[in-house]
Amino acid sequence: MPRGAIPTRVLPKLSSLQQRPTVKVFRKPKKSNEQVAADEKDSGTIYRRGAPLFNAKRIIEGSGAASTQSIRKLKADPFDQSWRKDVSEDVLQFVDDMEVQGTKLLPEELLQLIRDPAKYFSRPQHVPECLRQQVYFPNFSVCIKRNKHLSPYYAQFQVPLWFNKLDLKAYLKDLYNVDTVHIRSWVTHVRPVRQDVLNKFSLAAYKQSPAKKEMIAQLVDPFVWPVAPEDIDRTPFSTQQFQDVAKVQEDESKKTSDLFNSMLDRKHRKSIATQAQEMLQGKIAWGPTWQQLAETRRAMAGAADTLPPSHSPPPPPAAPKRTQESGISR
Repeated sequence: MPRGAIPTRVLPKLSSLQQRPTVKVFRKPKKSNEQVAADEKDSGTIYRRGAPLFNAKRIIEGSGAASTQSIRKLKADPFDQSWRKDVSEDVLQFVDDMEVQGTKLLPEELLQLIRDPAKYFSRPQHVPECLRQQVYFPNFSVCIKRNKHLSPYYAQFQVPLWFNKLDLKAYLKDLYNVDTVHIRSWVTHVRPVRQDVLNKFSLAAYKQSPAKKEMIAQLVDPFVWPVAPEDIDRTPFSTQQFQDVAKVQEDESKKTSDLFNSMLDRKHRKSIATQAQEMLQGKIAWGPTWQQLAETRRAMAGAADTLPPSHSPPPPPAAPKRTQESGISR
């Protein structure tokens, strides 16, 4: 072998039994436009010649599937090509293109395709990336802020920290077709906040919130904010109902708390003060408590012989029992 030559590996020659058999491709004859229109009118399909097949959002009914006999032959022999006579041209073109690109379909994938092409192409994972319609969504947000002190030719935005002036200029131009003359940016740092400690022996920790970046863009055309509505009907939102429920929950939580139990009942004290004021003014007459109850008053006046059960005195306690052996009372 001469110097500098690249060694090559000699591949063994396959025998006649090991060689792959020659496959004869069967293609369906092309139909004219009149025949296609007549077939579509009879079948009621929505497929049109030249329509994109690789659309994961639409079920295509014009792609013909293979017969049951062809599917059985393909299961028995993976190199069988009799199914090519049954499927439509778009399916054949897809299979050939995948083989040319070096991503040949597996036997299981080929069976799924020829059984129901519309169902196969309705799933995005079956469509190659080169034939998909790529959609890119932004992973950030640009918030416009209402500033009354700015001129209509200036707009203030809150942007991510990595956003620069060229990004904002391209963002406004590409999405909203807004031209800018000048952009000014600044970063506002947030003051660290001390967190509450669990006890007096633990060290205090400080929490640093992320900084905020804002920009002011000078616009070519003025932008005027719409007038904010003053009279907003909040009836559909039931704000009063939510406020009443929150107040009731707050009162109940206060009653069950330990701090509230240790405090005096202010409502009861106010009611006593109100009754005393009315008594001094002569609006109500003072009387003993027993006179306020009808049955007790009749018994105390001698009209009744016995007190009601609620006011009868309790029975006397029972005498202690003594045992005969020890004589100790128990």
